[in-house]
Amino acid sequence: MRSIALLLLATACAGIAPGQTEGPDSRLKFCVILSRHGVRAPTWTPERLNAYSSQLWPDFGVPPSYLTPRGERLIELMGEFYGMWLREAGLLTGKGCSEASTIQIYADSDERTIRTGEAFSKSILSGCNIKVQHKPEGEADDLFDAGSGKPANQPIGTPEKFLGAFQSLQKILTGDEAAVHPVLAKDAVMDLAALNTASTLSEVMLLEYANGFLGKQLGWGRLTETNLLDVLRLHGEFARLTREEPSIATARCRNLLARILEAMKNATPAESKDKVLLIAGHDTNLSNIAGSLGIHWEAGGYQENETPPGGALAFLLYQDRTGRSYVRLRYFAQTLKQLREMTPLTMKKSPASDEVTIPGCGKAGCTWNEFSDALEKAIQKGKH
Repeated sequence: MRSIALLLLATACAGIAPGQTEGPDSRLKFCVILSRHGVRAPTWTPERLNAYSSQLWPDFGVPPSYLTPRGERLIELMGEFYGMWLREAGLLTGKGCSEASTIQIYADSDERTIRTGEAFSKSILSGCNIKVQHKPEGEADDLFDAGSGKPANQPIGTPEKFLGAFQSLQKILTGDEAAVHPVLAKDAVMDLAALNTASTLSEVMLLEYANGFLGKQLGWGRLTETNLLDVLRLHGEFARLTREEPSIATARCRNLLARILEAMKNATPAESKDKVLLIAGHDTNLSNIAGSLGIHWEAGGYQENETPPGGALAFLLYQDRTGRSYVRLRYFAQTLKQLREMTPLTMKKSPASDEVTIPGCGKAGCTWNEFSDALEKAIQKGKH
């Protein structure tokens, strides 16, 4: 299976999608990479986290929500891979820093996203230190959240397929002891609030795993790759019910979709020198776009539409020799093993990836008109 995945990635890098039979005259013209930030410390305070466990959570060594040193290095590895991938695709030449002006990096105003952008700036063109654009740290940027309210808490039952995940999460958190607050009390009805808590706690475990914690610091010695993937189903279900819910998703990501569309439209003329727009954002941005456009991905053994640290959605603008433009999407993510081992990435040892289909476009991708119409409709829908 690994060799098949590499073959598909190499094919996409050469400008031909799986199942597509275009000739060699098609070329990659422009690329937007929307990436989640790297591994961070939990957003919850230690006191809040400790209420759900029988023992103290480990110290990530940085303030809540900040990028960790390891998270920064993992992003650099992804940046190095993107540089190789885009050179293989013919978009970048690899001739020093002369192409720095053709690459834009924009980050949200949080510490973790700014530092993620800076890690990309050092690595996509090694040593070139491309300027990272962002608002002042802490100032809200509606590019990343246009804001339109949140879903009200509501009972969602206790589906049998998730009870096992709740039990696994509770076992990791407390072993055979008790916590001040159980994740899901006995005979309790699952609601969005309970699922939100479970989603947060399971993601913190993912952050522990990716940050390289060992021994008792890794889920108190009870966390494994197997039960981590099990409890992450709770994170995925919460994202599906909230962040991917079409009306909420479209309203929240409309500005981001407009920015992506504008960048790709500006890159279509033959004389355009723009090559890459790299956006450092959040898992919510990826989930919102998935829900708004009705797209899905599976990569690296994660569940559908999972958004691990450093995971990214690439919007690829191609042109053939007649000037016809078309767009394909691809999702990238380091596997759990690659995150945990900080695996150097190459074209032969690449991150996991998946070709992403926009509904109505087919496996060969969207024509430019199909793509722009799909985004315009989503943008307009998000305004109402």
